[in-house]
Amino acid sequence: MDVGGGTDLLSFVLEHIHTVNEWDYDKDTVLNIIFTDKARIPVGVDVIAALLENALPFDRSTFEQVEESVHKFGWVHGVQQEDQNVVDAVGLVLDRFQERALDLAKAEDEKGRRCLDIASPACKIKILKKLYLHERYDLKPGPAEHRSATSMVIFFLLTTEKHSTISTLTEITWCVALPTVYSKWP
Repeated sequence: MDVGGGTDLLSFVLEHIHTVNEWDYDKDTVLNIIFTDKARIPVGVDVIAALLENALPFDRSTFEQVEESVHKFGWVHGVQQEDQNVVDAVGLVLDRFQERALDLAKAEDEKGRRCLDIASPACKIKILKKLYLHERYDLKPGPAEHRSATSMVIFFLLTTEKHSTISTLTEITWCVALPTVYSKWP
């Protein structure tokens, strides 16, 4: 099987996903090889995203914490990279696990430093966008809920996906009020 760049490589990685966090003879994981430019073939964003998802500090289906010996800090090392493919892959993972963005931002490396504190500038922007208002909420259609001479209340919608007991995805929508105060300057 030719495992050059593209879908062949992604298929190969997904087929062997249970082994990608294991160390090789030089004490490198697949992600470490990519991050240190030891990879001999080009690695696309989709492959890096799949590898990062497998190296998250929590289980992707139950969201329970996993031991460091399992994830080997792959996510934390990923957010420190400045390569555009890795930055884009970090964005894809954040999109997929948006409801866990705070946990991903607080994930710590071997020295106890948080991802948000040690992320590359491009990855830090992606993380902050997920944490703050910009990408977490959608403006509720229609007029403001309350308007007076000095204030206005606008509703925003936060939609998350949760697993139900029968293994189907259920969408839950939360309504959040954003009060604003304004005044007329002289």
